[in-house]
Amino acid sequence: MKNSYSIQALLLGLALISVGSRLTAQTAFGGLNSAYHSQGLALGSSVFAGAEAARVNPAALVYGKDRVITGFVRYPADIKAGLAEYRRLRERMNIALGIRHLNYGSFEGYDDNANRTGDYRVADTWVTMSVAGSLGSGNLHYGLTSGLHSSSLGNFNASALVFTPGLLVDIPAYRIKLGLTVRNLGIVLDNYTDYQERLPTLAVVAVSRQLAYLPLEIALDVGYYEDQTEPWAAISGIFTLVPGLELRWGTSTDKINQGSGNQELRDFLAASGLNLSLTNARFTVDAGGYFYGPGAWSLGGGLGVAL
Repeated sequence: MKNSYSIQALLLGLALISVGSRLTAQTAFGGLNSAYHSQGLALGSSVFAGAEAARVNPAALVYGKDRVITGFVRYPADIKAGLAEYRRLRERMNIALGIRHLNYGSFEGYDDNANRTGDYRVADTWVTMSVAGSLGSGNLHYGLTSGLHSSSLGNFNASALVFTPGLLVDIPAYRIKLGLTVRNLGIVLDNYTDYQERLPTLAVVAVSRQLAYLPLEIALDVGYYEDQTEPWAAISGIFTLVPGLELRWGTSTDKINQGSGNQELRDFLAASGLNLSLTNARFTVDAGGYFYGPGAWSLGGGLGVAL
């Protein structure tokens, strides 16, 4: 059956694009945890404001300005991801409207007798709306991203309603932020096959601190996937090199699975990302990448325009 070959091809694509090394059983919804902007490749913490805030922790949308954000990532095997988002930030309610697209490319289809059945395309599209605001004295922030994720595999389709709630607490006296988010809650509306897939739900607790004597905010995120017993953790930071120039960096416990075990430099760099942001009064330009242990890179960029 053509379907069996399609599922195998999609699994291969997801293995290549996963920012972590965790490929769970969700063949249709693996793109929910993929990066669509180079800031996402840098594994930015869920307490950082950034281009991927709506996906990672929508409460972080309370930081920032009115703007339009675009981003792209090129994964191995010529798999491409893109983001376009419009943000309207106000004192009481902040809103972001976004669309993300992940193109796995074109594949050759075969039947059980190895006869060609024609080419087919595999792609994901994710349309989202996010809201965020502050409570009380303004140090407690909340956010919610909701949207429709649709995945097409040739003539097969899968879809889900997806929700990501988030909280952020500012503690200015100690230059600390605390974050809590549960990514990718929701309802599966349609599956590729009779197999009932689950969403890749991830619960994350995060803490960050602005260092006193360095222009560096450093963060630790710890999370659990619903279907896994081992925790996932990442350490990341934002270093202000000069006003208007920021370096984002991060690495995670996926390094353990991506390493070759030979204690080479590429093992040290595995599961690590970097992003450089240049900002003036109107524009923000980003460029960055993510390094996989076997030696492959994902590269991306972004452009933000203040309104």
